[in-house]
Amino acid sequence: MGKLTWLGIVATVASLCAYAPDAKATGEFRLKLDVDDILLQSGDSALNLRPMMRTEQRFRDQGLVLLKVFAGLRSDVTSWLTLQAYYAHKDMFYSDRKEVHMAVADAIFHFKAGPVHFSDKNGNEWHSDANFYRYRNELQVNFNPGLSWLRLWVGDEVRFDSDQARFNMNDALAGVDFRFGRLIRWRLYYDLESKHRSKPNWENTHVFQMMLIVRLGPWSESTLN
Repeated sequence: MGKLTWLGIVATVASLCAYAPDAKATGEFRLKLDVDDILLQSGDSALNLRPMMRTEQRFRDQGLVLLKVFAGLRSDVTSWLTLQAYYAHKDMFYSDRKEVHMAVADAIFHFKAGPVHFSDKNGNEWHSDANFYRYRNELQVNFNPGLSWLRLWVGDEVRFDSDQARFNMNDALAGVDFRFGRLIRWRLYYDLESKHRSKPNWENTHVFQMMLIVRLGPWSESTLN
């Protein structure tokens, strides 16, 4: 691997160790589903159009605290760029029930160097509850150990909120993907979520996540990486 590949891995792994040492901590479990299918496919290029649906459930000691449903469209514009736009609805039950509506547009850039696959997601969200814009940037490094059914990965995501004009969240991530054929992946991962939104100090949440990823349609191997 080249120097840039190693620098990317080192930088991402180092971010997993960065957190606020005096922050309050709690625990959470999240269960996710991501499904899409190919509606249109260009025969001689990577270009396609894919309707998508996602769900997310979050659980703490008191039970279900958040239910989130997404619906929209994805498109692999080229082998190195994916665009997606969708609506998301959140029901939150942390204390009193609260509903949030979101409009989201993401641009995801891809780059491969041997067994290592980099992805850089630039997310744009508009939240109805406080009428604010959130920018999200997630760098993920995915490693192929030479097994068709296994991928190892690490990542880090930062979030900037317009109404408070600061970085309010950081997620340090590490996990594994198990592949069942060409269409189904089972993702298990840990997320150290550090949050500062509307709080005087940073708070850490130790999150264990499970995600079922279903890709319907005639997928290529490059799309599944």
